[in-house]
Amino acid sequence: MDIWSMGAICFTCLVGKQLYEANDIKLTYQRILANDYSWQTHILIPEDARDLISSMLKTDQAGLPTLDKIESHPFFDE
Repeated sequence: MDIWSMGAICFTCLVGKQLYEANDIKLTYQRILANDYSWQTHILIPEDARDLISSMLKTDQAGLPTLDKIESHPFFDE
């Protein structure tokens, strides 16, 4: 399972825009390489959702949560 991709899909579903979306393709690629994304301040996103998705978007594979950790995250207790 590709945890990072799941995080990117969750981000897009909650925020309503692509993870690294920018005004031009060059800037988009720069944001991808830098893992530079931001949460929209005008959209109310629960802190548990932000925490879960942020943990899934880490660039270090060793730091990504397992499926069991994702399933037991407080976000799914609501």
